[in-house]
Amino acid sequence: MSAPVTLVTGSARGLRLAVARALARRGERGLGVGRSTKEH
Repeated sequence: MSAPVTLVTGSARGLRLAVARALARRGERGLGVGRSTKEH
């Protein structure tokens, strides 16, 4: 019973981390594009 629960919680954490990373990448890309456009 404990194994499935740990897997579910682990997957949930993994998904949250993946989403956070994706958002961070989008934010970095947005900032990078804004900086490049302003500079150029």
